[in-house]
Amino acid sequence: AVTLDLVLRYMRGLLPPTAYETLRGQSERAKQTLKLRREPGRRAWSDKIRVVPAGFTLQAPRIAPAVLKAVYSALSSESQLRITYRRPGADESSTRDYSPIALIARPPAFHLLVSLAPDWDPFVLALHRIQKVQALDARAQPPVDFELDAYLAGDDLNALVDDDKAIRLELKCHRALADHWRDAELGREQTITADGESARIAVSVHDTQALRAYLLGFATQIEVLAPAVLRRWFRMETAALAARYAAPAKRNGPRKVGISKQ
Repeated sequence: AVTLDLVLRYMRGLLPPTAYETLRGQSERAKQTLKLRREPGRRAWSDKIRVVPAGFTLQAPRIAPAVLKAVYSALSSESQLRITYRRPGADESSTRDYSPIALIARPPAFHLLVSLAPDWDPFVLALHRIQKVQALDARAQPPVDFELDAYLAGDDLNALVDDDKAIRLELKCHRALADHWRDAELGREQTITADGESARIAVSVHDTQALRAYLLGFATQIEVLAPAVLRRWFRMETAALAARYAAPAKRNGPRKVGISKQ
């Protein structure tokens, strides 16, 4: 019962609807049995476990139930889908026949990995941007020798900025932040050296877009010391950011005036 409850709570989006409904029925019956057997005053295990996000959380976009049902069915039967899809920034939708390959969860969104004739190179469609879907009898045609994990390792966020050689990242930060990375290391061969109230961290990592976005999010809490190419990138990014905020914001339309409550 405990396992079923946790699976249904945290993996709902990854389960086919039929499997979810079956497990939900089993879970409800199991919870009722455990409730009868539980000692008075004791809380259920599910009331003692929570998963919380590491940072700011976006609201999950709405996905039409019919889309979910068709996508899961096509993935299970390995059949093609005729999808009407609107790409970000596009004014109009387009309808094409796709071969679904896999479902990818990158919270809060879900993406369908697909291929398309004639080249069959895989790419993703956001489920919430699918406006209409129709199941086809034609069998899906995934790329030859396709491996999902290999594809994910080379996606845009994990893509290497330069080459596949690891860099020796060196940065300076407050000791409290260093303690966070002492517990959850940034990468291999990590060392932390105290420097007064600050600390210096050296670690071997791959220079990826995800790494740069992660470090940039710490703003003035860190200083990248090496390698020189990464420090130069931070200098350019922060200079551009400073230039953008140097002048007052130009806002269109009437400005709303707040009422002070004193």
